[in-house]
Amino acid sequence: MSVAAVGIASIVASMLGVRWGILPLLVVVVVLALIAALGGRFTRRWRVAVLDRGELISGNAWVALLAVPVAALVIGFWTLHGFGAPDAFNQTWDNVFHLSAIQYILENGDASSLTILSMTWNEGPYGFYPATWHALASLVAEVTGASPMVAANATNLVIASLVWPLSATALTLTLLRPGVKTALVAGLVFAGFSGFPYLLLEYGVLYPNFLSYALIPAVLALLAAFLGVGTYRLTTTFRGLGLGLMGLVGVALAHPNGGMLVAAIALVPIGFVAFRVGVPLWRARRWGRLALLGAAAVCLLLVYCVAWGKLRPAEGWPPVEQVPQAVGELIFQSGYARPAAWGISVLAVVGAVTLVRRRSPSSWLVGGWALVGVLFVIVASVDSERLRWFTGVWFNNTPRLAAALPLVVAPVAVYGAQVTWRWIRTRLPRETPRSRVLLVGALCAALLVATVVRTAQSSSGWIASLMRVVDDARALNPDEFALIERLPDTVGDDALLAVNPFYGGSFAYPLVGVDVTWHHLGHGPDADVDLIDFGLSTAEPGDEVCQAVIDSGVTHVLDFSGNPMAPNNPNAELPGLENLADSDVVELVDSQGDAKLWAITGCG
Repeated sequence: MSVAAVGIASIVASMLGVRWGILPLLVVVVVLALIAALGGRFTRRWRVAVLDRGELISGNAWVALLAVPVAALVIGFWTLHGFGAPDAFNQTWDNVFHLSAIQYILENGDASSLTILSMTWNEGPYGFYPATWHALASLVAEVTGASPMVAANATNLVIASLVWPLSATALTLTLLRPGVKTALVAGLVFAGFSGFPYLLLEYGVLYPNFLSYALIPAVLALLAAFLGVGTYRLTTTFRGLGLGLMGLVGVALAHPNGGMLVAAIALVPIGFVAFRVGVPLWRARRWGRLALLGAAAVCLLLVYCVAWGKLRPAEGWPPVEQVPQAVGELIFQSGYARPAAWGISVLAVVGAVTLVRRRSPSSWLVGGWALVGVLFVIVASVDSERLRWFTGVWFNNTPRLAAALPLVVAPVAVYGAQVTWRWIRTRLPRETPRSRVLLVGALCAALLVATVVRTAQSSSGWIASLMRVVDDARALNPDEFALIERLPDTVGDDALLAVNPFYGGSFAYPLVGVDVTWHHLGHGPDADVDLIDFGLSTAEPGDEVCQAVIDSGVTHVLDFSGNPMAPNNPNAELPGLENLADSDVVELVDSQGDAKLWAITGCG
C-alpha cells in the first residue's frame, strides 16, 4: 500500500498544483487509512486455514521473518560492495533519465507519472511514464538533503535488502510455515539469484521495474490467500479485494509491465480454482452455474487479450540466444548469461516435483514458474512475430523476464529445501549421534552458502563495473568528472549546457544541478537544440544556429570525447559539438585532459 500511496499522491498533487513532498503523501495515507478503517468495521481479521494436511507446516509463521535479516545481510553487503561509494552512479543508458528525474522533481516539485516527461519534451501531451520510483527517491533526497545519486542508491538498497525479502517471505508463507532452519535457508535463497535483485541494478538500469518486481510476490501472496490456494485464507471479500487491488495498483504504478506480470501469473491460480469449482458442477450436472463459470472465463480471457494488445506494446529487442541455452538458463536460474544458482536450482526442481506429486493447492506456483519460463524462452530465443506478441509488454527485452523468474521460483526452492532436509533425516538411522546430524546439516548449508556467495559476488562485480569513474568507464572518465564538479564555479546559476548525452555530459544535471539540453538518451530535445547539436561548430553570428542559441538560452558546451555509452548507436555523434577549437562563436572556459567547457560568446 505504501508504494501505491506514493504513486497516487504524486499524481494527485500534480493535478492540484501542490508541490510534491511529505505533506501530500501524508494526506493520501490518511485518506487510505480511513477507507481501510471504515471497511474494516465490516470485515474480520485474517485466519489460518490449513488447506492440505500434506503440506509441510511446522513452527510459528512469525519464524519466517528470520529470513529477512539473513537476506538483508547478504544482499546488503554485496549490493554495497557493488556500489562502492554512497554517491556512486551507474553509467548506463537509462540512469541518465532516472537521476535527472530526481533532480527535476527536487527543482520543480512535480513527480507525477503523467507529467514527468516534461523534463525531456518541451511540449505535451507527455503520456504516462512510471515515475513512482523517482517520486520515492526524491522524497529520500528531500528529507535527508542527499544528492540524487545517494538517494537513488539508498532507495535501491532498501528495496533490494528489505522490500524483496519481506515480499518473498509473504509468498513463501503460502507454501509452508517454516521452522528456524528453513527460515534461515529461505534468507539465503532470496539472496542467491543473479536475476533478482541484482540484474536490474546493473542492466539498463531498470529502477522502475526493480521496484515493481520487488512487490510482486507479496501481491501474489494476497491473491493466493484470497483464492484459498495456500496455507492462509482471507475470510472477508472486502479486505481481500482491498489489499489485493492496492497492491496491484502499487505494482502497476511502479511499472505497468509489473502489473501485467501479476496478471499473467494470476491466470494460473484462477484457472486452478475454476477447475476445482467446475469439476463438481460438471459431475452434479449443474449446467446453469457451469455456463456462468464458462462465460466468466471467456470474458476474463477477452479482457486479457485486449489489455495485452493495448498496454505498452513494443517490438523492442531481438532474441539473444538459442532455444537450448534459454531452456538451460530457465532451469539453472542464469537468465541473460548470468551466473547459475546451481544449489538453488536443484532445490527448486525438488520442490516443484514434490508439490505436483502431492497435488498441493500451492502447486499453482509451479504453473507460474512454467508460465514465466515460457515467456522467458520466447523473448530470449524465439524469432516468431506471433509468439513475441505475448512478450511485447516487456519490450521483448530478455533481462526484464530473466529478472522475473526468481519471483516465483524462490518460494518453491525454499519448499524444496525443507523437503530435502526431511528426506535426509529419514535416511539417517535413528541412533545417529546428534553431532553427525549437525555435521550433515552443516555440509548442506555450506554448499548452499557457496552457491549464494558465488552468485552474489559475481553480480556485485557486474554492478561495480558500471559504477566506477575510471579511464575506461562506460561514460565519464576522471577528467570529465572533475570538470563537471567545477561547473558551479565556472558557469552562472542560469547556465544551460549543450551536451552530447552519449558521452556522459547529461550527468552534469543530477551531479551538480547545472541544466543541460539532454536529460535522456532516447528522447531528443526541440528543434533549436537540434540545430545547435549539428551546426554549432560551423555557426556564424546572425545565422539560424546562432538564432537557435539565443532562442533556447544555451550558454555553454560540454565537450567530452571519452567513451560513449552506446558506441554502435548512429545517434551518438553530434558534429555541431565537436571540433570547436576552430569555431568563431565559442571560447574555452575550462579544461582537464581532453574534457573541455566552452562558452558561447559570438552569437550576440
